[in-house]
Amino acid sequence: MKSQMSSVLHHEWKYFVALKRFRFSMLFLIVAPAIFTMLAYIYFGKLNFYYPIIIMALGVPRITVNMISYSIGGEKVYKTFESLLSTPIRTESMFIGKSMIAILISLVMLVVSSLFTWLSANFIQYVFMHETSLIWFSTAQSILIFDNLLICIFMIFITGILSMVMQKPRQGLHIASALSFLTMVPSLLVTFGVKHPLEWSAGIMIILLGINLFFICYVLQRIKRPQIMAKL
Repeated sequence: MKSQMSSVLHHEWKYFVALKRFRFSMLFLIVAPAIFTMLAYIYFGKLNFYYPIIIMALGVPRITVNMISYSIGGEKVYKTFESLLSTPIRTESMFIGKSMIAILISLVMLVVSSLFTWLSANFIQYVFMHETSLIWFSTAQSILIFDNLLICIFMIFITGILSMVMQKPRQGLHIASALSFLTMVPSLLVTFGVKHPLEWSAGIMIILLGINLFFICYVLQRIKRPQIMAKL
């Protein structure tokens, strides 16, 4: 299974390199939280890491949803999915291999975006607030950033599964795009709706881990090759 996944992963990496249209969007969404941090300080006069985390939760999943949708949908549109399914590669290995690039891109975007946000906040504190001490993400905020990664993985699974089992790949993308606005809900809830953000961030993390494990261990095992072939 490992060698099957690596072959699919290699194929998907070449496909990602060819998708030049995503690069500008990725760059913008990486720096957007840092820009929002500066704008929030200018207009509201305070630094709050929760606000840029909400921006991350809105932007990063949309990139990865589009990536996995175009990957599987493109195979269907260009009639290469049939040849891929005719190989000995197991459907779960194929799906996980196709998902890995999108998951890694999500991880990189969140880490780099968090770093830019942290740098911009400390720049503001040093230049405008004349504070020499560094400010850091709190434990709750760090967990919430990891929650955003788990949300990205969940959206990748949802989009990929819908794209595989639906007759028209774009139907899966449309449904996932409509659901992608819900990716902000955990960040909004922790930022504005609860009194104990650490406990809620940790609770959301446990729930999302359980949901993603459910998809890997249960749902993917029940998507069979004939079911996918019937939708080509």
